[in-house]
Amino acid sequence: PWLTEFDRLDAHAALDYLVSRSDVEPRRIVVYGVSRGGGAALILAADRPREIGAVVTDGAYPVSGALARLVRRFMAGYTKLAWYLKLFPD
Repeated sequence: PWLTEFDRLDAHAALDYLVSRSDVEPRRIVVYGVSRGGGAALILAADRPREIGAVVTDGAYPVSGALARLVRRFMAGYTKLAWYLKLFPD
C-alpha cells in the first residue's frame, strides 16, 4: 500500500505532541504534506478533524489505486504500460 500504518502512526504522534503543548491552539494547526506525506496529512485530518484547522497537500495519493489510475491516464502516451499493468491489475 502507498500509505503504511507506520506513516499513519507517525503523523498521529506528531499531532499528539503538538496538542500536548500549552502554547499551541489545536484549531490553528495546519498539516502539510507532499506526495506520500500528503496522503498522510489527509488521513490524519480525517481521523482527527477537531484538532486540525487546515490541510495543504501537493500530489497526495492516499491509496495506490488512485495513483494507478493517474499513471494509466497520463503515461499511456509516453510509455508502454504492459509492465505496469502486470504489477497493478484492476
